[in-house]
Amino acid sequence: MKSFRFRLPILNFSLLLLLGIALPNYHANAAEEHADHAHDEHGHEAEEHQKEKEHEEEAGHDHAEHAKEPAAEKAESEHGEEKGDEHGHGHEEGPTDRTELQPAVMQSSGITLATAGSAHIAHTVALTGRVTLNQNASAVVRARFPGLVQAVYKSQGDTVTAGETMALVESNEGLQRYPLKSPIAGTVLSRDTQVGDVAGDAPLFTVADIRELWVELYVFPQDVGKVAVGQALRVKSSECEKRQDTTITSVLPLTNAATQTVLARAVIRNLDNHWLPGMMIQGELVTEEKEARVAVNNAALQRMEGKDVVFVQEGDAYAMRPVTVGLSDGERTEIVDGLKAGERYVNAGSFTVKADIGKSSAAHEH
Repeated sequence: MKSFRFRLPILNFSLLLLLGIALPNYHANAAEEHADHAHDEHGHEAEEHQKEKEHEEEAGHDHAEHAKEPAAEKAESEHGEEKGDEHGHGHEEGPTDRTELQPAVMQSSGITLATAGSAHIAHTVALTGRVTLNQNASAVVRARFPGLVQAVYKSQGDTVTAGETMALVESNEGLQRYPLKSPIAGTVLSRDTQVGDVAGDAPLFTVADIRELWVELYVFPQDVGKVAVGQALRVKSSECEKRQDTTITSVLPLTNAATQTVLARAVIRNLDNHWLPGMMIQGELVTEEKEARVAVNNAALQRMEGKDVVFVQEGDAYAMRPVTVGLSDGERTEIVDGLKAGERYVNAGSFTVKADIGKSSAAHEH
């Protein structure tokens, strides 16, 4: 009985000791499980919250995109309407390489038409020069023997025939009179004597056949190689539009020290006395020539967009037509491609048509 009483306190103590150890562990495990559970719930809630946020943002983005589309369509529509209103053509714009001109406008602007066709084209080199006497058709009249001039029959500007008497001279030797006769037919260009003069070695008359004259052309060094005997030459007077075609008859093998030019000569006819010795002239030396199948007057050619163009009649309109040009002279240009024989094109006033098309093009760009 004593033994049992003694063991009872020991059992109570052991039981209390076991409870003291187990209870803290139990509470610790419970707290840890609670914390894990709370953490899991919190994480799940955060994940759910994040998904809801992403869903809202996606919905908002879709809403914004739907809102932009009508706005863009509206802006595009307004822009199209504005553009259409600005040009008065809606979305359809006409061609900008042509224009329509009423006959009254063409007449007031001096616009004329021409027909494309064949032409003789000659490429030329421009030269300058002057008219001189033909030294092969001029003569100086002198006294054969010194003596006294007793009579003078011809004056400056008179015409004479070959062998016609121009004056009488009394010789100092034997006091015999003899006639002074013109060796050629022509015009008296100068008279340097009168009755009572003593005739010596000085010229008394100069006679020249001015029905044929020389033109002397000054050829600069860069053009010397282009000039040859027999080449075609067109001579124009500087004072008026008188012209004459001839050929080069000689090229002198000398260089003028002052001007560094070479002299080329040609013969011109002067039956109407239009050409006068000393007159300044312009020469066009033909260096190349051909028969062109299609040619236009030079006044018709214009430059647009970096190309040579002509304006061709197409019904009531005048269209810009790019062309390929060939040989050209001072008046006409060969058309290699872009224009057919028989087509009508703007001749005079082509610049006015160019300006009108340019204005139309600028209006379309804006």
